Amino acid sequence: MTKHINKFNMLGLVALLSVTTVFSQGAESPSSQSKIPAIGSDWKVQDIGMEFVWIEALDCWVGKYEVTNGEYRKFKPNHDSKKVDRESLNDDRQPVVYVNYDDATDYALWLTAREKNAGRLPAGYSYRLPSKKEWTTFCQCGDNREYPWGNSWPPAYGNYSGQESILKGTLTGKISGYNDGFPVTCPVEESGKNEWGLYGVGGNACECTVKSDKDMSFNAWRGGSWFNYEPQVLTSEYCSEGASSRDKESGFRLLLYKPQKTEETKIAIDPGKTLRLMDGKVYTNATVVNSDGISAMIEHEGGSCRIEYSQMIYSARPKYGYSPQKELQYYQREGLAKDPKKAIQCFRENADQGDASAQYTLGNCYISGKGVPQDKTEGAKWYRKAAEQGNADAQLGLGICYCNGDGVVTNYDEAVKWYNKAAEQGNRDAQYEIGTIYENGNLGVIKNVPKAVEWYLKAAAQGDVKAQYNLGCCYQKGDGITPDTTTAVKWYRKAAAQGHADAQANLGVCYFTGDGVAKDEAEAFSWWSKAAAQGHAGAQFKIAMCYLNGIGVYKDQDAALEWLSLAAQNGHAESQYRLGLLNENVIKNQDNALIWYKKAAAQGHQKAQEKLRALGYVSSIKTAQPQKGNPEAQYWLAATYLKDKDYTNALKWFRVAAENGHLKAKYQLGRCYERGYGVVTNIDEAKYWYHEAEKQGDSEAATALKNL
Repeated sequence: MTKHINKFNMLGLVALLSVTTVFSQGAESPSSQSKIPAIGSDWKVQDIGMEFVWIEALDCWVGKYEVTNGEYRKFKPNHDSKKVDRESLNDDRQPVVYVNYDDATDYALWLTAREKNAGRLPAGYSYRLPSKKEWTTFCQCGDNREYPWGNSWPPAYGNYSGQESILKGTLTGKISGYNDGFPVTCPVEESGKNEWGLYGVGGNACECTVKSDKDMSFNAWRGGSWFNYEPQVLTSEYCSEGASSRDKESGFRLLLYKPQKTEETKIAIDPGKTLRLMDGKVYTNATVVNSDGISAMIEHEGGSCRIEYSQMIYSARPKYGYSPQKELQYYQREGLAKDPKKAIQCFRENADQGDASAQYTLGNCYISGKGVPQDKTEGAKWYRKAAEQGNADAQLGLGICYCNGDGVVTNYDEAVKWYNKAAEQGNRDAQYEIGTIYENGNLGVIKNVPKAVEWYLKAAAQGDVKAQYNLGCCYQKGDGITPDTTTAVKWYRKAAAQGHADAQANLGVCYFTGDGVAKDEAEAFSWWSKAAAQGHAGAQFKIAMCYLNGIGVYKDQDAALEWLSLAAQNGHAESQYRLGLLNENVIKNQDNALIWYKKAAAQGHQKAQEKLRALGYVSSIKTAQPQKGNPEAQYWLAATYLKDKDYTNALKWFRVAAENGHLKAKYQLGRCYERGYGVVTNIDEAKYWYHEAEKQGDSEAATALKNL
């Protein structure tokens, strides 16, 4: 089974973490000469010119356009949105691209600080990214439409990949009968206006969203872009993952948030206690004079001032009223990078007081060695404390500890118990793990594919891309369930839309064969292209064959050879064998032919093995060269044992070859440890050998590491 990668439970904050607005007594509101946003009216940011539309249904302002290059360069003057072929993405009025979630969040914080310092934002107002719910609302204009423009196809407006598209090879798909006139991103004013007065909500650039107005962590990229043409990608509900990715499609739009006032909040701070702010300011003997639900007038030793609640950190808990765990949330989001010592102190103080979230976070620190010396025993201890309080992330973490022997004695029964507890609470990573356990019969659990499918469905419904892909495989294979290729295609499509390379490759095969979907060679080529662009060796081979035979694309022998070579370099056995044939029979380079035959044969390719036997190479490897320290021969011998399912000897010779520096032997040794070939499954050892292979440039090892 694969090992789940622990992540901090990133609790969202309102965007104002680095900005403190404190007005001295007698100046409790911005100057009357400063223009501020008026509820019900549109708003324009002075100096920058960024426009916002008041959206009554959301009770806030939404960016009229996607943030442009010119607006973003006010923050980062040297930002470059680059170009595609000869077409620039970098003009001032084109949407900024090649930005990720962190870039967008930083821009929102910068803009908020800028406008507050200028006196143009009232207390509690902030610029931020829209949530999933908010984005979907203004995308659909409140009527649940299928596409941003309505329910019909093709698009009524928007910048997508129409007949004007300039791209060849990597994307041949275009919307039939549609031409928006812009081969790449267009000026935001030309990107199509919806009924609520917003431009480019669908198309132009994909837009970054967060989980909710209370949780500012990354949710998804939404809306499709100038690069997309597939109907399923252009729907109002489509989304893709990848918070850290920066590419030619990724941009963002901001909204201006107006906090909801509640009834007056009463706060009491014990006399003699201190009130601390996010920026480090400290007020002693602080007491609250009055409160408006957004900010409070504070009297302290040095005088008095008005402070926003979002900036307060309480060293003593308020007796009643507004009591957020601001300090804990702040350090969970930012602290380890900015101040590890203070962050760990904060986590420990809250953990000692029984806060399950802090206990889980502290456990993560010890497990990973972030902010503290690595101590998996201590990490497992804190996981257990949080898990026993019902923290689902900690339950998953504790299950992983028992699975891998991290800080506890390996105990598969305990691992499965804690995985189940987390899964039953809706933790999608745990649901996926339980699914793999039932599908493969791991950890002492009897194989039960229908049960696996139940758990995969739960995880997939929450957007887990691995679960979506595995569902496709289960329904296609029909192993333990009734085969259903139409359903398999459905799940492959969902995973493929999120960028899962294996799903894209399999979906391409379905379109090529007409299995579960109408046969469409051009569509097959398109999906294989997407997988190939991510380094999927099997898809790269299929692209080569498409160019060679004119399947779904024009014939191009040079392109075919280029893709075949790339697939071979990425470890595709059939490609390696065919390059051997090409070198032997056409190029007449016997040395290169032998190199490629050996690479293919080492992976169990029967025809390549027969070629080597014909050349008299196999017998010499098996009888003498492995013992003499020839790593290639050692690897070949191990591969032969693996093919014969003699896992003990395969493991032995893969280890010998790996220790002698053989790249593929390191990868195969990692697979043995991951899958339990000739040894007890050991994910840490698998990761070690995959990492060793990855350092030498092995793409299969890199992919395997990502999946652990």
